[in-house]
Formats: sequence, structure tokens, C-alpha cells
Amino acid sequence: MDFKLDKSHLLQQELFRRFAETEIKPLAKEMDEKEEYDLELLAKMQKYGFFGIPYSKEYGGAGSDTLGYTLCMEEVSKVDASTGITISVHTSLCCSCINNFGTEEQKQKYVVPWVKGEKRSAFTLTEPGAGSDAAGMQTTAELINGEFVVNGTKAFITGAREADFFQTYCQFKAADGTKSPICLLIDVHECEGITIGRSEDLMGMRASSVAEVIFDNVHVPAENLLGQIGKGFHAAMSTLDAGRLGISAVCVGMAQDAIDQTVKYTKERMQFGKRISQFQNTQFKLAEYQTKVEAARLMVYNCASMMDNGQRVSHLSSMAKYYASDVLNEVVRGCLQLHGGYGYSKEFVIEKLYRDAKLTEIFEGTSEIQKKIIAKWMGVK
Repeated sequence: MDFKLDKSHLLQQELFRRFAETEIKPLAKEMDEKEEYDLELLAKMQKYGFFGIPYSKEYGGAGSDTLGYTLCMEEVSKVDASTGITISVHTSLCCSCINNFGTEEQKQKYVVPWVKGEKRSAFTLTEPGAGSDAAGMQTTAELINGEFVVNGTKAFITGAREADFFQTYCQFKAADGTKSPICLLIDVHECEGITIGRSEDLMGMRASSVAEVIFDNVHVPAENLLGQIGKGFHAAMSTLDAGRLGISAVCVGMAQDAIDQTVKYTKERMQFGKRISQFQNTQFKLAEYQTKVEAARLMVYNCASMMDNGQRVSHLSSMAKYYASDVLNEVVRGCLQLHGGYGYSKEFVIEKLYRDAKLTEIFEGTSEIQKKIIAKWMGVK
């Protein structure tokens, strides 16, 4: 097994790193403070194909692979986690689901403009009363006069205000009263009855737009059904495999940035007559953190490679997300401590990393849900 990146992936990695340093990093602090994403930066990412990295050129993608995509997530998240999340949700969740379960007509209509970044989509699964218990969703769809009529409320939807389409999971109510999960593609510009509710005032990832979405008798054409009736939950869970891998790569990038920032700081900060990098405690802590981040990185790369080879990776993506998010939160706590009082100041990047990190243990499946998935794969019941 070769753990080295080939020339193509090394080139992609360098391009992503250069773009992140020159285009994203200068705007990261301002976007966090304003709690909004820079639209000019978004346009640049669209221009350079950031939203279609792992998808076929046939559908307007870059023609790379999942490993190339995770390299992008890692590099951009080293300078701004909100950018990583923005790309990940659009690419890993929305695009991958229709790419895997959509008809050819749906792919041409939706995937092509999505991967080109011409249109934006949002993954609408979570509800006020259905977070970890996704199967408990209450949003319904009834088939009336050849159209689905959708009613319900979705919560914590990333990119809700900017979305052109909502990839919406709901319970289909058949004529006999039975319910079965489905996924519908809802066009914001063509369907009436959609309201974007209150925006969430988040602790971290503040440049990411997160809001509730309310569907009130929204009429959706029958041809906008993604996959089959009764298969919606399967589509959602399969799609989250890719989403969790993307978030795992985001965690690796953030953790590496925390270490890099702390190494630089400890080499400059003087206490007790010498640099704090010279203290054994500092050296041992940073060595432990770097080792754990490298292990998380290998888990992400391995999962991405197996996904590219067509293998089922549900347990591996859960392992990667659980471990990478756990490592990230340990690293940012420890690195902030090594900064001392300065780490609590917004003047230093570690403060933002500390706020941003916590979300990675919660969204796209909490750490507890990941452990449940892993235990089920192990046969522990």
C-alpha cells in the first residue's frame, strides 16, 4: 500500500494551498466578524471549480476524485473553517446525492449547474424535533393532482438563504395513511410557500449562513422526486458518508493550523528567561498533537481512496469523523492553553479555531451517533 500522494494530487494540493493563502486567508477574520460570506470570494471559487472537484467533466466537474476533494477541504480549512463547510455541504451532500441517485435528466438539470457553482443547493434533513433521530422527521409530502405538496419546518440548514434548491427529506403520506421517506428537489425560484425563518446566532463557523426553512403547502412537480418512494432515508444516510469524510478533512486542516500557529507562537514567546518552546512540556504536548493529527489525516486519505475504489465506507467515514473531530477539539484546547492569556484574545487565530471546532463534534451526526454506527458495524448489539 502506497501512502504517498502522486504528482497529480501533489499539484492539486499546492494549488488549493496557494488559493487559500492568497484569496481566503485575508478575508477570514472579517467574514467571521461580519457573520457573512464574501460573495466575491464565492464567485472566485465557482470560477475555479471548487464545487465540482470530484465530479466527472461530463457534468461540468473538474474530473478529480474524492482524495483530491479531501485535499481541498484540508487546505482551505487551514485558513478558514467556514469556507471548508461551505464547499463541503454543497459538494459532499447535495451534489453527491443526486449524482448517485438521480436520473440522467435530473443530473443534466441539477448536477451540471451545481458543480459549476452557477446554482447553490442546501441539504434539508434536520428538524426542530429530529436531529440525531433523523427518522423522526415530521415534514410531510402528499401526492395531490400529480404534484407533491410539502409541509413542515427544517432547522439548522447551512446555506439556506443563498440556496437556489433545497434537497428536502420528508415523509410521504400515501392515500392509505402509511408513511415512507422520500427526497424531493425543491426549486426556490419556482415553488411558492417557502419561507426562510430566523438565522442561528452561532458560536463558531460564523461566516456560514444557517437558518430554518419553512414549507407551507409547497407544490413540487412529481419529476422532482429523487430516487424512489421509501428510499429517501437510505439516500440520506448514504450521502452522509461523503459528508462525514468532507468534515473529517476540515478537522484535519483546522487541527494542523492550530499546531502551526502554536509552534510559531511558542518560538517567539519568552517566559522565565527562555522561549516557551524550550520547555519539555511544550515539546511533548505539541509532539502528541502532531502525531494524532497525522493519524487522523491517514484515516481520511484511506477512506477517500477506498471510496474512489467503489468500496462501501460507512464505518470508515464514521471512524474518521469521530476521531478527527475528537483530535481537533483536544488540539485546539491544548494549543489555546499554550498561548496562555493571549489565546483568549481575538487578536490570535487560536481563539477562532477554538470556537469553530466544537461544531465538528455535532453536525452531520454527533460523535455519539458515529460511535453507534461503528458499534453496529462491529456487530455489537
